[in-house]
Amino acid sequence: MLWLKTKLTLIILIPVLTLSLFFICIPSFSKDNHCIECHVTGKSEKRIELKELKTSVHKDIGCTNCHGALSYPHREIKPVNCTGCHENENADYIKSIHGKLSASG
Repeated sequence: MLWLKTKLTLIILIPVLTLSLFFICIPSFSKDNHCIECHVTGKSEKRIELKELKTSVHKDIGCTNCHGALSYPHREIKPVNCTGCHENENADYIKSIHGKLSASG
C-alpha cells in the first residue's frame, strides 16, 4: 500500500515540479504566460524553442509587443510588422531583391 501511495505522489509531484521549474526559468520577456504555456510546451503546433527565445535579441520584449493583443486561445494571428522598431532595416529590405520578390507575390 505504501508503494502505491509513493507512486501516486510521484506521478503528481514530478509534473508539478517540472512545470514550476519551467515557469521560474523563463526570462522576463515571458510575462505573456498564455503564449509560453502553449507555444513552448508543445500544446500548439507553432512551437517555440525556449533555448532560442532566451538567447534572442528580442528576449526582453513581450510576445504581444510584436504579435499584438490576442485572445486566448487564438486560431490565427496577424503577421508581425517589425517596422515599429526596425524602420531602417525594413526600408533596406523593401529595396532588396527579396523584398521586391515578396512584394510581387
